[in-house]
Amino acid sequence: MAQSARPPVPPSGQQPLTPGQRDLDFEQNRLQRAQQQRQIDRALAQPPGSRLPAPEAPLAPAEPDLTLPGHTVTLEGVDLDFGPEPVRFDAEAVAQAYLHRPIDNQGLFNLVRLLTARLYELGYVTSNIALLEPAVQHGRLQLQVNWGRIKGWRIDGKPLERLRDRAMVGWAMPNWRGAILNIRDMDQAIEDMNNGFKQVVVTIAPAEEYGYSYLDLRVERTSWARFSVGADNSGLGTPERGRDKYNVSLALGDVLGVNDTLNLFASERYFSDPVHDGEQAFDLSYRIPLGYTRIDLQAGYSNYKNLLRARGLAYQSAGNSRNLSVRVTRTVYRDATSQFSLYGALKTRQNKNYLAGTKLEVSSKHYSDGTLGAQWSTQRGRHAMFVDLSWNRGLGINNGQYSAFNPERAIGYGSRVNGIASWQARFAPGGQALVVQSQLGFQYARRMLLNSYQLTLGDEYTVRGFSRTTSQSADKGVYWSNTLSLPISASWLGRVRLTPFAGWDMGRLQSLQGGPALRLAGWALGLRVNTPLWNVSATYARPLWSPLPKKPLWYINTSLVF
Repeated sequence: MAQSARPPVPPSGQQPLTPGQRDLDFEQNRLQRAQQQRQIDRALAQPPGSRLPAPEAPLAPAEPDLTLPGHTVTLEGVDLDFGPEPVRFDAEAVAQAYLHRPIDNQGLFNLVRLLTARLYELGYVTSNIALLEPAVQHGRLQLQVNWGRIKGWRIDGKPLERLRDRAMVGWAMPNWRGAILNIRDMDQAIEDMNNGFKQVVVTIAPAEEYGYSYLDLRVERTSWARFSVGADNSGLGTPERGRDKYNVSLALGDVLGVNDTLNLFASERYFSDPVHDGEQAFDLSYRIPLGYTRIDLQAGYSNYKNLLRARGLAYQSAGNSRNLSVRVTRTVYRDATSQFSLYGALKTRQNKNYLAGTKLEVSSKHYSDGTLGAQWSTQRGRHAMFVDLSWNRGLGINNGQYSAFNPERAIGYGSRVNGIASWQARFAPGGQALVVQSQLGFQYARRMLLNSYQLTLGDEYTVRGFSRTTSQSADKGVYWSNTLSLPISASWLGRVRLTPFAGWDMGRLQSLQGGPALRLAGWALGLRVNTPLWNVSATYARPLWSPLPKKPLWYINTSLVF
């Protein structure tokens, strides 16, 4: 079926796009946002680490009764020997309340307990602190850390025998042999092993040798693979014009036995005239963790064809896009409530567009870019927070072309800063669960950007009430999305979970070519139904502010999981 002209959008000065190429850009952006939203939801729902019960803190030091027999000492400082390990904390700062005053044997005992509690808080749950001989030299208390170390791993109390089991723990915690046992290293290993296809629980058991412990695994395999089929209505207005998209995905766990995951995804949009109109996408992603480091590899291919009509003439347009990316993420800090990571990524892609069989050189080019970013997540009681801040810049690798423009031509490699902050709170008024989520996202740039690098608003992840035909893009902008959900899980529902929700969003876009800012806003009402094998989401949304006519629409997503 012929592709009609799009509603007018502000001039951009960048390379002209065929309608099909713009649709590919929109779908790729939507897929990336869906993946990012799943990552945000996981970070907000899963605790970053084990919560350690606080050891019983000693009472504040009391003045000793000097009328009773017994030895007292006045300490001028504390020397804590960490052995060959780096200093973990300032012992003297922790012990200030016990210095420069007479304390008895009970006071010394309480001081050692206080320092041991600090070691425990840092995750060294099998280490302790002991007095040296002599205990006091020149008025300074002499202490040393007795480090608790890892003797080995076991599964259900038995030594590891299979190569796959040894690879599983070796990649989750490299260099564990004889390493100091820290609960945060265990948390990271558990996160690596819990890759969605198995559930791992680790307990600490004392070894035969003093100061050593075994890490005992209990592994529950949920599946080796998951297959799903799904559909959504993310296209144009009618089924004949490509409204409905169908997809299949296959996920495999522990392909190499090192807690890795492989995901394959394919989608195709339905058109009534498949000879002249079509849209397909294929994506492959592979993730492999190695301790505190995670490597993500991705490859994608998409293509389109559209029959364009203008002034009584018809032109066949077609094109495709290929992309490759690699991302390395390093967790640099984690505790029971927070996690902080740094990441870097490289991406390259090639676009090809044709009109009436002729290649459009102006929009058929290679583009490459690099990204540096940081992520932080935390949970405090009923509140959870996720923040991602990144800097992206175009690169010349793989013949990457300029991606920054003035109104006439390309002038250099584009650069942009992106950020997203998501806050979630859970309440239970009257016993009914209530979840509030608010998300703020932005993009900042100082030069006009290639179309695919612009910020696009107008989908179910940013400002609801808009579709691919009414969404808007610009070089910089900001959006604010808010959702109130009421999850319902009752015995009469069995394993079915119902979640009605309501939302209100707004956004602002600014083109660096000039002109007024674009303002968008919309509201939404919807219902999500989740079961072990079937999921569906239906959202009715309507624009409040829009540069185009305000028309309501539905977002429908459904999937079957096997």
